[in-house]
Amino acid sequence: MSGDQSGSLRRKLGGCSIPMEKIEKKNNLQVTFSKRRAGLFKKASELCTLTGAEAGVVVFSPADNAHSFGHPNINSITDKLLSPKNIDIGNQWREGRDLARIRQSELDSLARVEARLAAEKVRGGAGEV
Repeated sequence: MSGDQSGSLRRKLGGCSIPMEKIEKKNNLQVTFSKRRAGLFKKASELCTLTGAEAGVVVFSPADNAHSFGHPNINSITDKLLSPKNIDIGNQWREGRDLARIRQSELDSLARVEARLAAEKVRGGAGEV
């Protein structure tokens, strides 16, 4: 029976959550990074397999080493991301965002002018009555 009790105790402890905070001990930090990296890359691989998506993940370890995953491979993903076609799309998006900000600024200015005109009409209308 003691074997069953220790097994159930072990299962209960496995479900405990630990607080989310930075790991200070360098050795523990590296081990955790390695395990989490493997899990992250596995999830990215599953996503690509199940959906047919192309994905790329680049992470830097605490020792400042780069680790990457890419499906079909990281080079094809980065080439696609950095292609002139996609850069142009990014520029168009930025230009559109900038135009939207300018338009919003102009609309805000127009609203302020209209508010001043309305206030002046109220003041002028009160004096005329």
